[in-house]
Parts: sequence; structure tokens; C-alpha cells
Amino acid sequence: MPQCPDLDIDFPKTNEEFSTIAKGFESKATATIFQGCVGATDGFFQPTVKPSIKDSLGNQRAYFSGHYRMYGLNAQAVVDSNLKFLYFGVIGPGSMNDNRSYMKSGLESIVKNLPNGFFILGDTAYTLSNNLLIPFVGSNRHETEKDAYNFYLSQLRIRVEMSFGRLVRKWGILHQNLYCS
Repeated sequence: MPQCPDLDIDFPKTNEEFSTIAKGFESKATATIFQGCVGATDGFFQPTVKPSIKDSLGNQRAYFSGHYRMYGLNAQAVVDSNLKFLYFGVIGPGSMNDNRSYMKSGLESIVKNLPNGFFILGDTAYTLSNNLLIPFVGSNRHETEKDAYNFYLSQLRIRVEMSFGRLVRKWGILHQNLYCS
């Protein structure tokens, strides 16, 4: 079987790999306030048909997402600045929120053990930690410094949304409900 290492989904392991990815994110930013960013994370909802009682182990409702108003699966992903997936896992049913999926996937443990000075970026669905930065929310998010922080974080975090867009464009089957067990 032919191999293509460029398509491998492999989370970095060495400081050198983390530094290379961090430099990539720095090159995408208009300000260097996020030095050490080694990934952007988010959840991906893949619509499916309503699963059978057998396939859902008797819990069809767990696959229904109230947010998207359809049945599906929740996946978690981390990408680098070049839109390459560093982590991708189909984690749970559609009703599972991103933060719970993040914890269940083992990704939380990976991120918690990043070398000092490195972190990933997420949205407000996640819980802030030393290695996972999220935007400010609430009434004080409009303070100048917090608004600027949110702007620059969003400027880098959008890379994961762009990766999802590429994924769905490339694999047209993902535009529709999947029919599978």
C-alpha cells in the first residue's frame, strides 16, 4: 500500500516540532502576542441519519444535537497554521458538547502535557487552562485589552474552521447525512 507521510495525522512530540508549528502560527498573525501557539482546536459535527435502536445501543436521542437540530456525530480536531490536521477523532454522539468531547477524547491530557511555553487555542465551548486559551466572554470583553486579545486569538483560531471547510469541500459525502451504522 502506498504511503504519504504528508497526510499523516500526527500530533507533534518534540520541542523542535512544536517550535516549527509555533513559528507557522506567528507568521499568520498580525501581532505576536500568541508566541507558542501549536494548534487550534474545535469540534466538528457530522450529520447522520437517525441511528437504529441497535446501532445507538438503545439511546437514539443521544445522537440528536439540539444545536444543529439533527442527528450526528461529534468529532474533535486540532490543526496547525497550514490547516493540517494534527489530531482528529470521532468522539461521541451529536448531543455531546465540545468540552465534554475534548475531555473524553484524551486530547485534554495531550494538551495538559504540552512542553512549557506551548498552548493551543479554542473557542468558548472549552474550559480555559494554562495550555488551552479561549476568548474573553461577558460584559467586560469589550474592554480594549480584552477585545484586542479576542481579535488576535480569533485571527489564529480560524485556521481550524478553514480546515473543516477544506475537509467538507474535498470529501463531498460530508455535505450530507451519512448513512452508516
